Amino acid sequence: LARAGLTDPDEARIAAAAAGRPPEGITRVILAGVPDLNRIAQRYLENLTATGIPVTVLVDAPARPDARFDAWGRPDPADWAAALLPLRMGDVYVLGDPASEAEVTARILGGAAVCLADTELLTFHERALRGAGREPYNPGGRPMKNFECGALAGLWLTFCRTRELGTLRALLEQPAFLELLCGEAGIPPTEALRSLDALRTRTLLDSLPDALARPGCGPLILAAESLRAQFDTARSLEKLPAFLAKIYAEASPDTADALTALSACLTATLESRVGPGTPELLDTEMASAAVYGRHDDAAVEINGWLEAPWLPHSALVIAGCTEGALPANITGHPFLPDSLRAALGLQTNAQRFSRDVYLLHTVLATRQPGMVKLTLSRTGGDGDPLRPSRLLFRCPDTELRARVKSLFGPVPSLRSAPARDRLWTLDLPEEKPPNKLRVTAYGNYLSCPFRFYLSRVLKMEPFAAEKAEMDASDFGNALHLVVEAFAKSEIRDSRDNTEIENFVFGSLDSILAHQHGDHLSLPVRVQKESLRARLRQFARLQAATRREGWRIVEAEIDFKEEDTISFGGLPVTARIDRVEVHEQTGQRRILDYKTYKSVNGNTPTETHMEPADGDFAEAEFPWEGKDRRWKQLQLPLYRALAMHRWPDDPLPPSVGYFLLPEKLEESCILEFAIDEPLFESALRCAEAVADRVRRGVFWPPREVRYDDFEGIFPDGDIADALPASAIAFLEGCGPSHPMLSTDARACVPPGLSP
Repeated sequence: LARAGLTDPDEARIAAAAAGRPPEGITRVILAGVPDLNRIAQRYLENLTATGIPVTVLVDAPARPDARFDAWGRPDPADWAAALLPLRMGDVYVLGDPASEAEVTARILGGAAVCLADTELLTFHERALRGAGREPYNPGGRPMKNFECGALAGLWLTFCRTRELGTLRALLEQPAFLELLCGEAGIPPTEALRSLDALRTRTLLDSLPDALARPGCGPLILAAESLRAQFDTARSLEKLPAFLAKIYAEASPDTADALTALSACLTATLESRVGPGTPELLDTEMASAAVYGRHDDAAVEINGWLEAPWLPHSALVIAGCTEGALPANITGHPFLPDSLRAALGLQTNAQRFSRDVYLLHTVLATRQPGMVKLTLSRTGGDGDPLRPSRLLFRCPDTELRARVKSLFGPVPSLRSAPARDRLWTLDLPEEKPPNKLRVTAYGNYLSCPFRFYLSRVLKMEPFAAEKAEMDASDFGNALHLVVEAFAKSEIRDSRDNTEIENFVFGSLDSILAHQHGDHLSLPVRVQKESLRARLRQFARLQAATRREGWRIVEAEIDFKEEDTISFGGLPVTARIDRVEVHEQTGQRRILDYKTYKSVNGNTPTETHMEPADGDFAEAEFPWEGKDRRWKQLQLPLYRALAMHRWPDDPLPPSVGYFLLPEKLEESCILEFAIDEPLFESALRCAEAVADRVRRGVFWPPREVRYDDFEGIFPDGDIADALPASAIAFLEGCGPSHPMLSTDARACVPPGLSP
């Protein structure tokens, strides 16, 4: 500021107050009705009096001729804190929530003026007034950031500076920019949003240069880079007007007002002597800019509380009369607590209270009884409870009990939730059952037949548009790719921990660079370190198991429908992570890599079995003296597939998990001990599941621990969300079911053949 020949505004005010020199021609000062003169203004006026310029202070206290004030017109806290207010409880409206309070205010307003003690209620009152057919007007204006052009300008400055795809996604949420970019790319808006979301969630890239470096980055990314190159504001704002002109060739009146205000901010920035034309300076200008719009004579002006005494209206409605808003309090200030403010001569909470008692007294005393209404709500906009203002209790002691009972008693809410009444049911597509089943699909069906239909038949899956890191599936896939590369490499027979570790670390670097670019985001870098830690454990276990005589013979081996086993007429497909053979015994072992958080609760036995519940007889079996139920069949089916593929093996294959959990010390290989009765039970269960799937039985739903479809059924009542025809279809007996002929549409009980 000094180099630019400028002075900080606060320093200028302090210097002016210390000097106490008035502008040319001022010979007298009248201070009229200022109940909270700030200290710097007081110092200035004191200096004026010292130079011989008289200062006259005028105060007004209608109906209180004995009221006391200090020398500068501030109400005396000792006097006004004890003052009673001529307020009738019939003029106070207590509601349950801000929306109800705003609606009541709109109803009783008539020709009165409205004042808000709590500015957080502004949006509620604007909405309520419009709902009542009256246009609100805020004299304080609307922040620039609330207008599309202001938000768009700020986002564009950020995008040009950072070139982050997350900022580009936020830009696409601005309709005007979305239309422009789609026109440049030659794609529809839905495709633009879909392609950017897919790019970010699939690759986890968040940098435009990284996206451009990928082959086939797509027209949207190319168009975004073209616009950035054409209207880059990273170093200068000179191209911002042309960018906004390209977007807003035509603008509505509201947008035109906002663009005018934005143009003023831009002009001030470009002409500033402090960093002229810098984006950071424009950000500062826009943060303090307001758009005032057009003031219709019929509009309802929403004033602040401190304006109430000066309004000419004969009737007033004061809304938001809650503690903390009326009077306003400063609590927990880190640098200026109330005790220190008093010592420094700054305004304290006691002075605010006396000021607001004085102002409310003035408002009530200068209008006819019943012409001032006060409203408040029991909760704020965020749902937190609120208390009535202390000013509402400035009454004679004889009235206090009734007033407390009225202010804290039951209150109405115009927003009470009606009884649930479902207005629509889910339009469920009716698709044919699958003609094959993956080994993991059996567990999906056993978990919940209905959710199996959604995920395995309709191919529905959750989508996180703001995904910033690898999810569990991505994390596991990355590890699988690394260990697959090792299993297919020349060093897979190595017994050296360090050699294996160096190989898998190098593979991890290559795989993550291919998937997510050369500049990994911070979350992915953290996840990479977690993968490295697990791969270090993999190297240790791999070297040890190799020394025990186990040798990897195949990895990621596919079982396709032309060469596999079948259950219920449906071929079983699979991809087995790891197949190894013991050099001495010739036994084959099938291992599946797992990256659980902990081994606890995730042993093969725990992931495959659960207590029986009687809902699926073919899935139940006795085990160690207890009734159990299969909850997945992955490892037993791997054993069956291995016996089919390698029938001449000298010993039955063993199956298990190669566990690389988050708790590194728990890393281990755990086999699933399957005897013949248990194996036969698993095969019977697989037959029953496949038979139900083939017949199109995807009902009833079961409770699940983790539900990917919770958002579709927020109240948990799935049956209530579906029409009767959809439930009949899911039961396998709907009139349009593809597996039933026209003469065999009777409902088939679960577990029986049609």
